[in-house]
Amino acid sequence: MQINIDNGMLISTFIGAIATLAGAFGGTYWAAKLNNDSKQKDILQNNINKTLFLHSFIEKYLNQLLDYKESIIDPKVKDLNTSNLVKVYKRYPYVSYKINIKMEDYNYFINENKDLWNLLYQVLHFSESFDSTVKIHDSLAHGFQPPVDMVFITRLQDTVKTLAVTCDNLVFFLLLLYKNLHILLEKVYKQEFTCADNLMTMSNFDLSELDENEKGWVEGLKNSWKK
Repeated sequence: MQINIDNGMLISTFIGAIATLAGAFGGTYWAAKLNNDSKQKDILQNNINKTLFLHSFIEKYLNQLLDYKESIIDPKVKDLNTSNLVKVYKRYPYVSYKINIKMEDYNYFINENKDLWNLLYQVLHFSESFDSTVKIHDSLAHGFQPPVDMVFITRLQDTVKTLAVTCDNLVFFLLLLYKNLHILLEKVYKQEFTCADNLMTMSNFDLSELDENEKGWVEGLKNSWKK
């Protein structure tokens, strides 16, 4: 028995099968791509939200810290500079200055700008150091009556000096972080948001007033955004 094969029908069937497979494959590919794009979009938005939160938090924290510096630290430093003795002992009700933020929540900074991640680490480190010094400061007596214990005076003087230096370091790194978060949000993430003019002005450092380490941080962050 002879079997007649319709070549046209065979070719048509073959092409149809290929088209079906291609369609199925293409549909699966585009579905996977759309799903991946959606996930990436969600990740990006989450990163933007966390950056906005951090920027707002740093703004509030800085204003609180600057108030503490002006009201508590600066008068004591002035006493030390003029008479080598803290005359007025004032303190606030204790408030923790340790910033409880997890570094791993901001690991995406490494992809955006690794120096920004390192900067956040410095802020967390100095906030913890400052908080520890505040606790020591607040544990000392409110005042003293003559005759004055020289050991106490020395301890108070040393504590005030440490408090002042640690506060200055923390303020510097906070201002630098505030400014560079602004760059990330505005230049990279293309976000519209508000910022404190006074803090932005303070963050425009005069390099002549900085030490070599601080200059390195300011110039390093500035150059890192050009990469």
